[in-house]
Amino acid sequence: MMEKRNEFDVYNKVYTDDNNYAKPHKPKINYIKNWVGITKGKVLDAGCGRGEYLREVTSMGNDVFGVELSEICSKKYLQDVPHECNNIKDFANNSGHFKKIYSTDVLEHIPPSELDDTLKSLSKIGDEFLFLVASGSDKRFGIELHLSNHPFEEWEKILSKDFKITKSIKGFHEWPYIHIFELTKKN
Repeated sequence: MMEKRNEFDVYNKVYTDDNNYAKPHKPKINYIKNWVGITKGKVLDAGCGRGEYLREVTSMGNDVFGVELSEICSKKYLQDVPHECNNIKDFANNSGHFKKIYSTDVLEHIPPSELDDTLKSLSKIGDEFLFLVASGSDKRFGIELHLSNHPFEEWEKILSKDFKITKSIKGFHEWPYIHIFELTKKN
């Protein structure tokens, strides 16, 4: 009988055994850096992974903080950057305010039963948002990691519940199912 794994176990294994998982793409880095610019106020990298995007945005002179679910990732890759090892929803429910929040290749990994609450929690702590999300399958070690697997149009509907979409790009980068959403708080 196969052992059931929780989300912490899966990402701890991924960050322990797969050194190529979620490596940054230069077009994504450039898009994020351009979007963040020089921000007066705090910036949050929600689901910062190994911290590559966080470091790039910090190197521009921004005050950036990361939140990452994986304890292994936190210990192995993030010791040199300000971050908290936690899930995004719990972090958001207990954090301060951020001028800008970005999340790269993260939302699709959140279980569908937790996605709406996570997005609602994020919407309460930020002013401007940038979400890069994927549609399609992503299996590592025989485990499906894209738990909230939606096409572009469904992502628009989901995000529109708590945010106003100011810009969207379907099929960004050479990975044709990466989508970009720039958003603000709903008034």
